[in-house]
Amino acid sequence: MSARLVDPVLGEFALDRSNGFVAVKVDPGWPAARAVVDDLVNASGTYDGTQVHGARSVSVQALLLPTVNGPTRRAILARLGAYCAPQRRPVLLYDEEGDGTYRRIALRGSQLGAPREGKLGRSVQAAWEAPTGLIESAELHTQAVLAAPQRSPGRTYPKTFNWVFPSVNSAGAVGVLNEGTENVAPVYRLWGPCTTPRITNVETAARMVFPGLQLLAGQFVEVDVRNSTVRFMGDVGQNYFGRLDVPNSTFTWLAPGSNRINYTPDSYDGTTHADVIWRDAWLA
Repeated sequence: MSARLVDPVLGEFALDRSNGFVAVKVDPGWPAARAVVDDLVNASGTYDGTQVHGARSVSVQALLLPTVNGPTRRAILARLGAYCAPQRRPVLLYDEEGDGTYRRIALRGSQLGAPREGKLGRSVQAAWEAPTGLIESAELHTQAVLAAPQRSPGRTYPKTFNWVFPSVNSAGAVGVLNEGTENVAPVYRLWGPCTTPRITNVETAARMVFPGLQLLAGQFVEVDVRNSTVRFMGDVGQNYFGRLDVPNSTFTWLAPGSNRINYTPDSYDGTTHADVIWRDAWLA
């Protein structure tokens, strides 16, 4: 088992022999169900409408040994404890197969159990909460989708019985593959030059449209589906949520498997495209 913690402030901390850890065990836990349950009227049992899950508890257990000519156990524990502080948002990366394929879990600090013992080895357990409840691919995927017309016009051929190819709204759709088992919340970057940028998941018919919005070459609107934010150039100070046609838009998730995405602004040129940015996701 290979595991390490990564935090934007604290940096990377490998849980291996170089830092005094041996026999590392990662328990990713299981997300709690967000139960929606009502008693049946005049009958035994319940109506169960549960659909979604909540957070999960994640823990790492290890045996701690002092390093040769290195930090003491006290110093190692202090460093590990910093990653467990409640204000921290580290990421746990682990490779359980030893084949170099890492999974990641985004965490919130919770606890560190480390009884002080006189013997050389000391058992420690670090614990966190994972707010999304998901295990993700360590690799961040990006797929470009070139702008295309909103609909293909369709065709009719004069045969004994006319063959009609109706107009469709999947012209220019590009496949985006979520290799996980769970819906994932991507980030979309809708690039100009264009007017009225519009992006659609053909499989689900969910779309996001920005009527009348004009983007110049080199400009983009960033849509973060998980956090329901819309920002010009990804700048937290430039909130463009008000430009989204909320009644006719849905924050567009990626389903497990293949998703066809198309980008259909009202006007555009050959360089206009959207970027779909995501990580595959699993429960186990």
